[in-house]
Amino acid sequence: MSSPAAATGLPVLKTPFMKLWVSMIWPPLKLFMTSVLSYRPLLRKETQLRNMLMDIGGEIAESMRLNGDYCKEWPCQFRINKYNFTPESVGTTGVQIHTDSGFLTILQDNENVGGLEVDKSGEFLPVDPLPGSLLVNLGDMANVWSNGRLHTVRHRVQCKEATIRVSMDGYIPLGTDSGAAAGTGGF
Repeated sequence: MSSPAAATGLPVLKTPFMKLWVSMIWPPLKLFMTSVLSYRPLLRKETQLRNMLMDIGGEIAESMRLNGDYCKEWPCQFRINKYNFTPESVGTTGVQIHTDSGFLTILQDNENVGGLEVDKSGEFLPVDPLPGSLLVNLGDMANVWSNGRLHTVRHRVQCKEATIRVSMDGYIPLGTDSGAAAGTGGF
């Protein structure tokens, strides 16, 4: 029977130095690998999420009278956010007030915890989780890319209860190495 490391293509730690080094920077390998492999079903959804981002981005491009394939090759990233709220943190801000810096974000919020709030005219309003739903948010690059025609929303995460809160998002970051950020095909 092969080891989990061999089954995943990861190197098997053979030398005492490698084992010591890994033990200092990572949790125990078996625990770490079990955790990572438990996300496999979620990561299979990454392709669907990327397609969704590209579809929405294409619709936005078409609304600006550009070809719907305009953003097809833009980079996408996928992230899992974990907040470990303690009893002492209830009532505090878990994520400071901000706007998303990228172009477009699709968020699946924790359906049981809540805490996301959006700024409406200086007042923060809760965005209650709706099971099975996704939240789409435009970022700062969408605002710049559209010459101010598209707007961002300021938001934050508040600690509502002492529990673990998990959210997952896929987003189009549009860094400086992206043709869209450099202005190719823009307005």
